[in-house]
Amino acid sequence: MTVRRIALSWWLLIWLCAAAYAQGDERDAPGAVIANGVFLVAQPALTEPTFRRTVILLTQPPGSGPMGIIINRPTDQTLAGVLPQHPALAAQTQPLYFGGPVARQGLVFLVRSQVAPPRSLRVLDDVYLMGDADWIEQTLAAGLPKIEVRVYAGYSGWAPGQLQNELKRDGWYIVPAGSAAIFEGDLNKLWAELVRRAVLQPASHTIQQNQ
Repeated sequence: MTVRRIALSWWLLIWLCAAAYAQGDERDAPGAVIANGVFLVAQPALTEPTFRRTVILLTQPPGSGPMGIIINRPTDQTLAGVLPQHPALAAQTQPLYFGGPVARQGLVFLVRSQVAPPRSLRVLDDVYLMGDADWIEQTLAAGLPKIEVRVYAGYSGWAPGQLQNELKRDGWYIVPAGSAAIFEGDLNKLWAELVRRAVLQPASHTIQQNQ
């Protein structure tokens, strides 16, 4: 897999910005955030190659279908090879991850920060989805505020109603998400651990159609 671009395509970056502003406006509205901050965990019976044994961090911005990032599928590419123009990012030791089949020639960033980055979409309390490589580079180089970052090629997306149908066919488990699993855990073991957790303690979350 060759990644030719260093950031999301402009249309997706603009979409993220619009979704972030909409999230801020509607955060307190009943039912505004439908599927934010959960893991989709592929059931063992799901054998489709793209999503087999995957864990996806899922979000659903207001007015949009669900989207997510596969967090447990590393590629054989280094960040130094993908981001040579950004030395602070290139110095990160983790590999480039495969985030999903949509826009796979672009890069998506998950940032763990106590301060909300500009032009970002909050997915967990301290985890943000964004496409601004320059802001991340400058922040890493400056050291303040302290951030952690993971870089993904592409993302995963569903049309309205598509994921609900997949859930009805028992393709996925839904498990509460946490930033430690993304930034601290052993991603090689994460899928098996979340499957075990889902079987022992089924989640009560549901994915509904966002109005």
